[in-house]
Amino acid sequence: MQNYDFEFSKIYDEIFHDKAYHSDTNILKNAYKKYAQKEIDKIIDIGCGTGRYTVEFAKLGYKVTGVDPSQHMI
Repeated sequence: MQNYDFEFSKIYDEIFHDKAYHSDTNILKNAYKKYAQKEIDKIIDIGCGTGRYTVEFAKLGYKVTGVDPSQHMI
């Protein structure tokens, strides 16, 4: 599985280059503001992959920690 992880990690961002990371994170930010019982300022991105969502949440001002079981993806 490690070889697969390594090969996949090299092309992951190319495969998902047109994914709407920015829009998705804004949708979640609005949901947090509407439904959370208190203000959210920290996020743990579990299964963060190459960190594209992690980066977008950081741009929105969140303190973000990304973790992934594949060392090649990070």
